[in-house]
Amino acid sequence: MSRQIQCPECHRRFQTHDDLTGKTVECGACDHRFSVGPEHVLQEKKKFYPGEHPDAGLDRFGRSQVREDVPVTFETACYRPQPDLTSIQPPTPAQSFAIAIGLALTLGFAALFFLASGERQAFTDVDMIQRLTLGGFVCLIGSALIIFGAKNWRSKACFLSLLISFLVIGLIFLRPVHLTPSSLQAGSDQPVSSTPAATSDISADEQSEEEVYLSKIGYSKVVEFIKRNTDDKEGIDGRQRVIGIYAHPVTDSSYNTIESYLKRRLSLAPDVPVYRYKRNDNQDSLIVIADNRLNFDLCARVSEQLGNVASLPGRRIIDLDVNKSVFSDPSPEEMRKLVEEDHELFCISNLNELDHPNIDRVISAVQRLAKIPDEIKMRYKPKIASRLTTLITTEQNEKLIEAAGKALRKWGKDDPVIVKDLTKSVVEQLDQGQNVPRSLVDFLIENKSEKSLLIVDHMWAKNPNRWAEQYLSLGATGEDRLIYHLKNSPSELRRNAVIILKRIGTEKSIPALTAALRGTNDGFDISIKRAIESIKSR
Repeated sequence: MSRQIQCPECHRRFQTHDDLTGKTVECGACDHRFSVGPEHVLQEKKKFYPGEHPDAGLDRFGRSQVREDVPVTFETACYRPQPDLTSIQPPTPAQSFAIAIGLALTLGFAALFFLASGERQAFTDVDMIQRLTLGGFVCLIGSALIIFGAKNWRSKACFLSLLISFLVIGLIFLRPVHLTPSSLQAGSDQPVSSTPAATSDISADEQSEEEVYLSKIGYSKVVEFIKRNTDDKEGIDGRQRVIGIYAHPVTDSSYNTIESYLKRRLSLAPDVPVYRYKRNDNQDSLIVIADNRLNFDLCARVSEQLGNVASLPGRRIIDLDVNKSVFSDPSPEEMRKLVEEDHELFCISNLNELDHPNIDRVISAVQRLAKIPDEIKMRYKPKIASRLTTLITTEQNEKLIEAAGKALRKWGKDDPVIVKDLTKSVVEQLDQGQNVPRSLVDFLIENKSEKSLLIVDHMWAKNPNRWAEQYLSLGATGEDRLIYHLKNSPSELRRNAVIILKRIGTEKSIPALTAALRGTNDGFDISIKRAIESIKSR
């Protein structure tokens, strides 16, 4: 005969046989062992249902009397008209497919246009009218498909179609039009029509004026570079790889500044040469740059810092009327604004200096901003911090980047956007095997960047003596990583890890330090013992 017993530990119930009485059993739920006795056996209680046993205590509540003369009334039911089944039926597969095709067509065209409307892309030589015609046709077809498929929400579908169409047309207006020289009129930004009537609109005076200008600057050199960089088999157009800048007037000293500035702002690789051809009795210079990453519009904007700019995109020529004041030293009054921290124009003057073509003046401005006293009001702080961040992420001059990092410790403090951008930039530099300025690492540590430990540990593992102070600045954050080095790294890193743990370690480091003792009582063991004593004394 079976019965129920209950575990005294977890109170779990089990169905067992009678012959287990007095025997030791093990609970299947908690593994507790106990001897089965009467106290563990659950007595079955007799079941009964409500009403089987009268309860006199219920009589005190009384009984309700049922009234048989209560009138009962009924209301006439009103039914609504038969609903329109077409308005509540789900869309058919064909209608759903039409909506999907309409959305895919319009959004896909927008994405394709955004990606393929740059230089030397699919939409090169497609003028604005052609782009609008194509975009309008795509929006019309896509909208018709969406409205056809959305039979239950036509008004919303119309609004959605209009919204998508406006976005597509707006994107077409925002993206620049890139026309190669073969599709431009000489020296003009207007496309050439294939009909003879269009060519006759260009006057002989305009053609001769441009020809005189091209002859003056020695345009044949630019043509040579274009031919040299053209590869018909590979489909490479040399025009997109060559830019000529005709700068006038230019002296030898100012040219060096111009060349250095262009290399910096255009981010030219060190192996990309900049060619100079003197013109007009050595008073002017034709500067030719050949690189597969050149952007004509960017080059024109960069050149505007040097003087007045006029461009001939079809010829890949930028005419630069050099502003001589750019290369002259500041006047005494301007210098006073730059060096006197309490001057009301100190901040804005040095901010403008950050865009100066002369790298030495940029570095001087950054150094002045880094030394601004705490009691001086820091005007234009967001703009200066943003410009310093741009210099760090785009420039390659180590002295400039080091100075900008020091300046950011004042101007970019507690700015999460700047901390995030610099963290990303430093990690990329580490991935490329580049040296990271110490000031940038100090800035990230002070602002508690989430990658601070990763960056410091990477640099410290290469040069522990140089980066020990940064590890100390991390404090207890770096303790776990130092314990790892104490167990797994080469002897030099282990020795330096012991030195740092002596200053920042906690009781958590003591077992690892004790395990690292070799029992030789040499310098390494002595350093470990001192580190343990220092930790215990804190």
